[in-house]
Amino acid sequence: MEAPPVWGFAGPGKLRRMEMRRPLAILRAAALAAGLAAPAVVMADEYLTDAELKVMFSDTIRTGKTKDGVPWTIRSNADGTQTLVAGKKKDFKDSSTYVIRDNSSCETWKKIEDGRETCWRFKKTGDDEYVSIKPDGSVDSTFNFEPQ
Repeated sequence: MEAPPVWGFAGPGKLRRMEMRRPLAILRAAALAAGLAAPAVVMADEYLTDAELKVMFSDTIRTGKTKDGVPWTIRSNADGTQTLVAGKKKDFKDSSTYVIRDNSSCETWKKIEDGRETCWRFKKTGDDEYVSIKPDGSVDSTFNFEPQ
């Protein structure tokens, strides 16, 4: 027997049909409808796939802000290299290599994380809005991307 439909919040004045097989998504929608904060941890089934990440990292420019409001721009190249410029005065610069694997971008920056590889996951949150997810599951930055 199929579960009855559940309606959830989909924006100001909008409802949408939701499936019972995603109870956490329903709880999040209810929390948003009630005006409560969304959880800081993103569920694994919502991460971008390797194929989606290859598009995002192939000759693109990502522009965003950290959760603390620090602006940054990353230029990603199809050859597996990236450059970063960050800060309100654009005074922090770094470069890295990256590999797309296991629905993550595993990046080795020269300065960030003392040169240790860190694997980031990503989630689409709007038409051209994304979040980067730290290895501990918390949101690090919000951003968008476009071709170079």
